[in-house]
Amino acid sequence: MITPYAIGLFASGTALAARPLCLSSRTIGAGLLVAGALLMASPAFADETLLATDNSEVACTISKSGLTRVSLKDDRFASVSKLTTGNETDDFTVVNEPTRGDIYISVPEGFTKDEVSFFGTTAKGFVYKFACRLEGERAHQVFVENRDILGEEPA
Repeated sequence: MITPYAIGLFASGTALAARPLCLSSRTIGAGLLVAGALLMASPAFADETLLATDNSEVACTISKSGLTRVSLKDDRFASVSKLTTGNETDDFTVVNEPTRGDIYISVPEGFTKDEVSFFGTTAKGFVYKFACRLEGERAHQVFVENRDILGEEPA
């Protein structure tokens, strides 16, 4: 989505910067070229980065129809506990990926609730209560950081 704007800025900037006799046009053209370069070099951001402490609630957003990845900084999920209703349309799925220790959450089509909740226990012994609202169709990523792991007090 950003790329067409960047190309437009490059084209406009080049046209204005190429005018040899008008200093103000050249200055504006150079500014447009810089703006286009900045749009092309925009960094990728995670959907959510959250700060948590042991036994705290993590309020996050997960995808309604896509996959959501939850990753712990400097830790890994050891187990996840959630209730099972027995009704396929009311049960969401949590898969623990053993290599990285991340979990992946998906909700079935026709899921009737507005949020999901579960508990996650980490390999370092921390417990988090997740209360995540459903929003959007695309895949999401949630990164959770606990400053207690580094021996710092949370801000």
